[in-house]
Amino acid sequence: MPIKNACLELLSRSGVSIKGKRAVVVGRSNIVGLPASLLLLKADATVTIVHSQTSQSETERIIREADIVIAAAGQAKMVAS
Repeated sequence: MPIKNACLELLSRSGVSIKGKRAVVVGRSNIVGLPASLLLLKADATVTIVHSQTSQSETERIIREADIVIAAAGQAKMVAS
């Protein structure tokens, strides 16, 4: 199962409803980030993508406001606790 599908399967099996939620995908790769974003959109989430060129302060703000965060970046420390 591709990783993008695995992310949504994990949410589903954990009982997390996607519809109407604010989701952020950290990373925009053609392999994980963009496909995961499209799957979230098809599941009726409002999706924001942040990446290495998004300012750190903007990334932090968007992540704080999100209901769902998918970390799909090929760069370390883009998501902090």
